[in-house]
Amino acid sequence: PLIVSRVEVEKESGGGLVTEYELIAGERRLRAARIAMVSQVPAVIRAGDTAMMKLELAIIENLQREDLNAVDRARAFDRLALEFGFKHNEIAKKVGKSREYVANSVRILGLPQEMLDALTEKKITEGHTRPLLMLIDRPEEQGTLFRDIMLRRLTVREAEQAARRVAV
Repeated sequence: PLIVSRVEVEKESGGGLVTEYELIAGERRLRAARIAMVSQVPAVIRAGDTAMMKLELAIIENLQREDLNAVDRARAFDRLALEFGFKHNEIAKKVGKSREYVANSVRILGLPQEMLDALTEKKITEGHTRPLLMLIDRPEEQGTLFRDIMLRRLTVREAEQAARRVAV
């Protein structure tokens, strides 16, 4: 179901309040229902939620999207940790993933912007970030490996082997 909250709004013409509903989560479902010309959709009305609670719900809902790229997912996890003070295991429970999955996702944000851009643009895969992160304390070698991945189209396995040779 959609998640909404009840909002009392004063009529523009004056003379009283009107009840409206603010969408918190389920934007894509609502859009699909409108396209399908469905006049009613199930909804849960949340009462007493603060703006922060609504934001948390919206972020978690957004994380459920299958088309979310690794960088956006990492930023959302990081935002939940920073703005809401959630630990990685709490975030993992909320989104149905493991703590390691959340922690590894957030680690991606330690990569240089050029590498984050390549990941977002699907020029490299999320698997390629592991060997790049192995060299996080060696920026020169990390940059060389990244260029090799891009130019030579290294597989994840080849990139991992190259990173291990450098890290030893």
